[in-house]
Amino acid sequence: MQDRIGQLAELLEGVSALELATALDAIQHTRDITKPQEAKSNKNFLNQNYFMPGEDCFIYQRGDTKRKIWYIHIYDVNSKKQYIKSLKTTDEVKAITTARLIFSDITGKISRGERIVCITTQELVDKYLEKESRRITDKPKDGITPARYRVKKQYLQVWLNYIEFIGCKATPIDKINPEKTREFGYWYFKLPKGGPYKNDGIERSKETINNAITEVIRCYKQVALRDRYISVEQIPQIDRLTSRPDEGRGTKDILELDEYEVLYKYLRYKYTTDKSVSEDERLKRRMFANVVGILANTGLRPKELLGLYWHEVKVNKNDSRRLQRSHRLITIRQDNSKTGRSRTVNAPVGERVDRIKGIYKDLNCELKPDDYFLLNPFDKDRKSYTREILAKRLKTVLEESGLQAKLNETGRNITLYSFRHMYITWRLRYGQVPIQLVAKNCGTSINMIEKTYGHISTVLETEVLTKNQGYAVTASVNLAD
Repeated sequence: MQDRIGQLAELLEGVSALELATALDAIQHTRDITKPQEAKSNKNFLNQNYFMPGEDCFIYQRGDTKRKIWYIHIYDVNSKKQYIKSLKTTDEVKAITTARLIFSDITGKISRGERIVCITTQELVDKYLEKESRRITDKPKDGITPARYRVKKQYLQVWLNYIEFIGCKATPIDKINPEKTREFGYWYFKLPKGGPYKNDGIERSKETINNAITEVIRCYKQVALRDRYISVEQIPQIDRLTSRPDEGRGTKDILELDEYEVLYKYLRYKYTTDKSVSEDERLKRRMFANVVGILANTGLRPKELLGLYWHEVKVNKNDSRRLQRSHRLITIRQDNSKTGRSRTVNAPVGERVDRIKGIYKDLNCELKPDDYFLLNPFDKDRKSYTREILAKRLKTVLEESGLQAKLNETGRNITLYSFRHMYITWRLRYGQVPIQLVAKNCGTSINMIEKTYGHISTVLETEVLTKNQGYAVTASVNLAD
């Protein structure tokens, strides 16, 4: 009797009403139940105790251990799978109490159509990324690009670090309170700049963090919910960060006319004529200088230029002889386009194309029609130069030309992609090219250009916007009414 009282007192400490009722019932059960004989077919199932009469579940002690710890065994008839877990006690009353609480949780899962055995966040992320990796393709819109997969992986790695931060690294996802993850966005936003989550030196934006939240929720819906590891109510709750409607879609960082002139003169008169470097290095520098000129005069995405083949750069037979010398038609095929649609770009880059072809000749590199336009002549597999190589040269040039110091003062970040933004801006601002033609030449939509570069139209239309405005003032018209 004293043993029973001691067991009850120990169980009462810090327990809920449900747990207390379960414990009292367990004590009564141990008095009334008659233990079946252990199954002769399996010597490891000793002292089986069917703690829920009429149910296919019992606790038992293993015959191959000395400590005689109790285990729970539940069999799901529908899925034909068994659930076995250590109860971590040698006390029968405690074992029954714990077993009944587990049974209540497990049967709830079964009734909701969830899996009995759940997974950790790491296992969830691994399953999701493995599924997403099967969608990787070089054809846009047919799946996800390798670059997009890397972004997904980065977002989910941040999520894993957050799960570890809140102390749930080893916790099954169905046991993590959905409300416990609400602060993920704010935690991500406050991470020290320059840490492991900084992306290519670009400061994180609220838009980026909200994109990460979207990816996390998608991971849970595509795997955890679909495969019945959790229910809808168990999907993590994460507060999104509020941001201005135009954040991330405002003016892009570009070089102004005078700054581009500084860059152009540095490339032409210093960078490519430096006698302190080898002849091969000077040729590579000349190559890079012409690459910058092509990006700035075509609006091509860096990826599109790097994926271009020589046979896709042609002379326009409809042009005059003068234009045939100065211009080229550049075909961006479907699998080399971000939008998944092919297009033809018409641009004044004929001389630069010819110079690049001459540089390959000086490097003793014979070009073939199916070679990459920016073939790396030192690569045995005849692959294209990488974006990283070009980006590294751009960084060096900006610093050595003195432009980087000015960019730092104005908080601007110039990348290879900036030359595309510069092209679009200049065509609209200085060339006053119809927005429809700019959109078609650049492989984007009018709507996207208006969202990103819409401020340019108001700059251009000063006379229209202010027409008769002086007359209104002299006539004492109150424009505030």
